[in-house]
This record gives sequence, structure tokens and C-alpha cells, in this order.
Amino acid sequence: MPRSELLAIIIGIRAAQFVLKQLDLEPVQVTLWSDSKCALHWVRNHSRLQLTFIQNQVEEIRNANSSFRYIPSDFNPANIATRGLLLSKLGNYQQWWKGSKRLAGDERDWPLWEFNFKENDEEVNVVAKARQSTIARGSLRLLGVSRF
Repeated sequence: MPRSELLAIIIGIRAAQFVLKQLDLEPVQVTLWSDSKCALHWVRNHSRLQLTFIQNQVEEIRNANSSFRYIPSDFNPANIATRGLLLSKLGNYQQWWKGSKRLAGDERDWPLWEFNFKENDEEVNVVAKARQSTIARGSLRLLGVSRF
């Protein structure tokens, strides 16, 4: 799941870059919000001890002209469609269409949601496991070819 959240950040960055390019606008700083503590930790943490896939995504994110903020899941408009809201009610649900009222207006008025991150959080400690295989050379017969 954290990898999906990391990819969602990349999709957000690419979408913002696409819109700026298509509208022929000057590059501007874009603020992206995520409710994934793990993905934000990966972006903020400058350790090189992450899996190659994660490190590659984080590098692309860091190279973008974007800033990242945490938003609790309850205030994240992107979660509305996955929380059981009926399609018939979605049309009138302003938070879905216009975003959180808390984030409207001047950036100085935005709430500062901080998150406490635990290094031993199960969501973050992704460990690559490798298995060693040994192939014996010699008279190992897996299939008796002479039978055919």
C-alpha cells in the first residue's frame, strides 16, 4: 500500500506538470497533499537505505518543483469515493468537487497537520529478502530423457 501512495504522489506531480505545460504557464511551486505518513517519510528522509524501486520514485519526486504536506485521511477529499458514499450523493458533495474548505484561501491560513513518525512502523520497514540458490553440476537428472 505505501508504494501505491508513493506512485499517487508521482501521478500528482506529473499531472501538475502536464497541466502547466498544456496551458503554457510558467513553472510554479505546486503543493501536493498526502495522507500517507510512510510515503511522506520516504520523501523527507534522505537515507539511501531504501529499496531501489522506492529510491527511484523518491528521486523523481524530489526533482519536481513541488512541496508536500500531510493531511489526515478524514480530511482528504480523495478518500470520499472509497468510504462508501453513494454515487447519487457524490454530485452534491462539495468536498469532492472543490476540496477541503480548510485548504481554500491563503497558504498562511492552511492548518499545520504534523504527524509523528515511528521508525519501527511496520508500514515503513520494508525489507528486501533474497534467497540463495545453488545449482549442482554433474549427474543431477531431473528428467530421464531416454524414456521418450
